[in-house]
Amino acid sequence: MKLSSASSQKIRFGAIGLLNTALDFGLLFLFTSFGLASTTANTISTGIALIFSFFANKNYTFKEKKGNQWRQIILFFIVTLFGLWVIQNIIIKYLEPWLMGIGISEGLSLFLAKSVATAFSMVWNYILYDRVVFPKNSGNHIVIDARTIESSTGRYMQRLVENINDHHQKDYRYTVIVPSTVVQKWQERLSHFTVVAGDQKAYGFAEQLTLPLLLWRLKPTLTHFTMPQQPLIWFGPSITTIHDTTLIRYDNIDSNPLVYKVQKAIFIGLMHVVMRRSKHIITPTEFVKNDLGSYFGTKFFSRITVTLEAGEIPDAAPEPIKTLTGKDFVFFVGNAFPYKNVKRLILAHEQLLKKYPKLVLALAGKKDFFYTELEEYCKKHNINQVQFLGFISDGEKRWALQHARAFATASLSEGFCIPLLEAMTEGAPVVASNASCLPEVTGKAALLFDPSSTDDVVEKLDSLLSSKQLRQKMSDKGKARVKQFSWKKMANQTVVVYKKAIN
Repeated sequence: MKLSSASSQKIRFGAIGLLNTALDFGLLFLFTSFGLASTTANTISTGIALIFSFFANKNYTFKEKKGNQWRQIILFFIVTLFGLWVIQNIIIKYLEPWLMGIGISEGLSLFLAKSVATAFSMVWNYILYDRVVFPKNSGNHIVIDARTIESSTGRYMQRLVENINDHHQKDYRYTVIVPSTVVQKWQERLSHFTVVAGDQKAYGFAEQLTLPLLLWRLKPTLTHFTMPQQPLIWFGPSITTIHDTTLIRYDNIDSNPLVYKVQKAIFIGLMHVVMRRSKHIITPTEFVKNDLGSYFGTKFFSRITVTLEAGEIPDAAPEPIKTLTGKDFVFFVGNAFPYKNVKRLILAHEQLLKKYPKLVLALAGKKDFFYTELEEYCKKHNINQVQFLGFISDGEKRWALQHARAFATASLSEGFCIPLLEAMTEGAPVVASNASCLPEVTGKAALLFDPSSTDDVVEKLDSLLSSKQLRQKMSDKGKARVKQFSWKKMANQTVVVYKKAIN
């Protein structure tokens, strides 16, 4: 009768275990004969046996010729040492005195305690060697970390997994990690994916401690971290999407400056690790690619691929914003972090009111510390006709983009800026900063200005506000420009990166 591969593997593990145990026992009794305490002798004997055990199990028991050997060594040491130095020592410490207390000789008590401890640690070792240290993949398995898929920055993750599900389901076996509250929602949408829960918050202890356990259980051939945030103790093959370098370039301090500085230092340190460790890096623009090169070295260029993102029309029907109905307005949507330079738009609006006294500047975005600060600034300086809309629905955003005299952004730093393409899709003429990636994204379909010059912002907005013909021209250019971007193309390019990383 032919044994199954699993049974043969267990027999091989047992044989190696017996040989390793004989080595361990022999050294243990040798050292105790020299007067060493039993726990000290056990620590030394097991440490020597550990080196033999790794190579024997790797090459004979589990026959793992591939895989990242450094990852295997580190995980093997963690798993084995916990079994040998924690599980075994605890059992020996409490079982040996108890056996001696019931009349068993000292030597036999040590032997029995060691035997029980060894049995427990061998069961522990086999389970974790098989599932964590030397896992066997059933085909190539891609795990996509999309824990922030429902956040304001989750559009990229949503369109990535949707397009892979719809167009690349036969390429690999896919699993996506999402918050537990939306597992059912995404499992219904992604019929060719396995959807699992992951509630580890970015930069938290759980991300560093429990996310690696989840990944080890999933046994991926390749993990795609769709944000730079990832566990430092994950040593499996991975690629990372880095959306921008804004957190390196600018400060967004809204609370304790010291805490923010510490968090920023940790983030930059993490970025250094990510750049070195990832088999490939994905960026949304050439600007971000070049920025990474300037910060971390051009030696990484060969491992960076640009996959342009896209804009789209939301499913929601346009919904009028009552306070803007029938008014001429310039529109901006997004957060008000300092690098967004929203204050520059307000200063330009203050000057434009002299020529267009009824013009409204409509600012949409969740009200937070920075928006509150801007609102107070407008009140203090008597700058009128600025509407702080707060969070608006997709339907309201569509209506605003369809009716705005212009969509404007004075941002100093972006990785891609999806709202620009959303504005173009809806026909809004675009006026934008000439900083970072924005010229790359807009091409010739926007009027660009110097974000440090209020006069330049005023000039570009005035040229649009005063000319219906120019507004129509820029609207037409925007609609043509947006057709050059596609979420499907982005997903196709990402799958090519997967293949490169795996091969």
